[in-house]
Amino acid sequence: MEKEWLNTTQGLVTKIAVWSLHGTLKAMMLVEATTFEVTSRLGTKIRLSETQRGHIEARHKELRGQLDKMKLTLVEPDAVYHSVPEETYHYYKKFSSTPISEKFLLLVAKHEDGEGFIITAFFVATVRTREKVLVYGSKNRNLI
Repeated sequence: MEKEWLNTTQGLVTKIAVWSLHGTLKAMMLVEATTFEVTSRLGTKIRLSETQRGHIEARHKELRGQLDKMKLTLVEPDAVYHSVPEETYHYYKKFSSTPISEKFLLLVAKHEDGEGFIITAFFVATVRTREKVLVYGSKNRNLI
């Protein structure tokens, strides 16, 4: 049986995994740098790791240099939806000026035990609500 603990201090995430192998207790510690950590509108501490930032910026080049917009989307979103099938939270914020025109920034985050992390981020033209439950903001997407 494997157990994991996460500890976030001074910009580093320490993940400790403990398991038993043939009756012998084994442990492994992984340390990863954090780009930023903010408390979201839902009260969850959400972090973006350097590794995940690299993945996002490699796949969505328009997000390079957009860390302030990413933080603002978590702290002051226009809407937050819970995707029940994916067990993720989708944070949306509309920006009149982005590298690719007026768009919503969508941040997809996983929440676990009062903490969370960003899975991906990208700009979108519309807020998609299918199979999602509104947990913050207005259902009227025209008001956003």
